[in-house]
Amino acid sequence: MTDFRIEPITPATDIDDGLAATIHDPLWMLTRQWQLGEFQGNDAGSPMMMQVRGTTSAIGAYASGLDKKWYRYDPRQAPLDVLVEAQAEAVDLRKLANEGAHFVRLLKEVKLSRYAPQFCQLFGFQDLQVSDQLLALLIRTSPDPRRLKPALSEFSDGKFRALPFITTKSRKSILSVSKAWLEWYRAETACTNPATTDCWEENRLEHHVLVASSAGGGTVLRAQEYCSDYLDWLDFDIDPTASPPKYSLPNPEPLSLSGIPTPIQFGGMPVARYWEFEDGHFNYGSVEAGRQDLGRLLLIQFTMVFGNDWFLVPLRVPSGTLTLLDQVLVTDVFGQHFLISPSGATDPNWDLFKLDIHQSEPSSNPVSHPVQSALFLPPSFGHHLESSPYEVVHLLRDEMANLVWGVEHSVRSPEGVVINRRQEWQQRVRPTPPADSGLPRYLVETEVPDYWIPFIPEQLEDGKNIRLVLAPLVVYATSHLQSGPSANDSERNDRSDSREPPLVKPLGSILAVRTSEDPFWLFEEEVPRAGVIIRCTRRYIRWHGGRAFLWSARSKQTGRGEGSSGLRFDILVPE
Repeated sequence: MTDFRIEPITPATDIDDGLAATIHDPLWMLTRQWQLGEFQGNDAGSPMMMQVRGTTSAIGAYASGLDKKWYRYDPRQAPLDVLVEAQAEAVDLRKLANEGAHFVRLLKEVKLSRYAPQFCQLFGFQDLQVSDQLLALLIRTSPDPRRLKPALSEFSDGKFRALPFITTKSRKSILSVSKAWLEWYRAETACTNPATTDCWEENRLEHHVLVASSAGGGTVLRAQEYCSDYLDWLDFDIDPTASPPKYSLPNPEPLSLSGIPTPIQFGGMPVARYWEFEDGHFNYGSVEAGRQDLGRLLLIQFTMVFGNDWFLVPLRVPSGTLTLLDQVLVTDVFGQHFLISPSGATDPNWDLFKLDIHQSEPSSNPVSHPVQSALFLPPSFGHHLESSPYEVVHLLRDEMANLVWGVEHSVRSPEGVVINRRQEWQQRVRPTPPADSGLPRYLVETEVPDYWIPFIPEQLEDGKNIRLVLAPLVVYATSHLQSGPSANDSERNDRSDSREPPLVKPLGSILAVRTSEDPFWLFEEEVPRAGVIIRCTRRYIRWHGGRAFLWSARSKQTGRGEGSSGLRFDILVPE
């Protein structure tokens, strides 16, 4: 069998005819264009100049969505993310001991180390049990900075009675050491936890913050479902019912801008020149879209047909401002002027880039606000440094046990050490060897690891909704503990000697147990079937002028699905 291949070969030696791209019947092509209405259009010119007039109003206050107490705020001093995300710092003995040891080092530099034992005796750490021997030695030889700072502040102000053991001859040297340590201590703690209020809504596992501006006669924006990913304008809604602060906010400043519109460009955009090839990394022709894929069809139509009809003019506004555009005037190449109205002015359904209006109850009547079409640029940080999580909690549903579990994967001890709860439990718990009787064993219930904390459903007073209440875990003696120190030994009874089953409580700060009258609880809808992961990390950034911020933040992410604790009741275990 023979294969044949036909190859067109032109006898001409030039390519002029090919480059001309001639049409066999141009009159027929023009006729078809006329039939399809391609000659019907409006005479229009390209935009040549654009003038913008408006006002810019800076954010002047922020408040937690929990207590709604307003605090003055300057976006140039700190990013809003830091104030919203910052949590109360847990006790870190290693950090406190290093701060106290720095004061002892300053005493040695001026040859006054003889006073170090007296400072440690009067301002030392109290009632601490530390397993780390090196840390315990550092704590014994260092004063507690939390107790030392007030005394040194009084001594620096001339109140020498605060340190009665200092002799008159040594007062001058101790005074210089006190001022040097206080200055160093303020610099060390200045960037730590700068927030003045707590915005974490523990029943929703989200941040809730309000900001106020003088735009539109006074506007309050609300971010109610911020999960510490990145605080952007789309996280905020206009709250017409919230009351702005009583003190005056920064006045709106006029905005004036003139610029030359530039055609937008994007990857794979059809080029204007005939013999120029498009970017090969994009192939919109290979996009498969059915009749119901309206999003893909609109994207293809925009890129292939209307992509060259859009122009861009950069608008530079300060961070942390709410900008209202009063007038947008465009001049084309023919000298004609066009007044551009905001998107959605004639079509209320076109409000994709508008600020939504927060409503406590859904309403069929449309609600408008003067700043709904404003441009909000939150004072958010960009790139930041983030540590590995020091506390991780998984909230997952267990359909077999009909419970929601809070699983503490890792927590941080007061010594600053991250404890893996699963590894710690496996090292501490040793299964009880079964008796060699040949008969199955009866168990009242299977044992659940003590880092699995149950949430019990509880009916609310309205009779419709349910909340999930954290209940300390009761562990029965199906295995015994090995001897040795543990992070939870202080709250766990001996299983073999105690008549009542031991009560196990969470060790971390996320699921911190309070009183029985005010337990920790969650709304049921906050734990979906996929579950929720809560992480605690340390973040560090630099803001305007090189100012540094270091804080602890909680972030919320979607979980990995349902889980099973293995909890079963009234079972027989075969040998």
